[in-house]
Amino acid sequence: HGDSVLYVGPQKVAGGAMAPSEINRARCYFPSLSAIKGHRDAETIDLLGVRIPDSKGRSDDGHFKCMIDVRRNPPTFFVLNIRDGMRHPRVYSRDGIPGTNIESNVVCRGSFVSFEAPFTSEWLLSYLNHTTSIMNE
Repeated sequence: HGDSVLYVGPQKVAGGAMAPSEINRARCYFPSLSAIKGHRDAETIDLLGVRIPDSKGRSDDGHFKCMIDVRRNPPTFFVLNIRDGMRHPRVYSRDGIPGTNIESNVVCRGSFVSFEAPFTSEWLLSYLNHTTSIMNE
């Protein structure tokens, strides 16, 4: 069709990103913080992975396995491993993670203020601390 677009492979999503140097600065507080394979180049990272502590026993192993999509505004925080049958007051929707074939739980971030990209390590640390806090309510 005339206006149709055919994507072969994962669709590149336009939006925000973070510099690898900003991720490295935040990693001293969250050592598991990393770029998701296929979502990084020499200058930017747009999909992050991290493990955050689970003090309430809602995950399988004591840590939530998470992805943060900074291409979206506001960025979206996904939790991959909430135990089956477990409910959480801040996790009540599911969505596909763009550029992947993964559908996951989405964390409602409440009134956390988002900033325009490019995001800094200070922004990322406050976002991770905020999300860790609400995931352990």
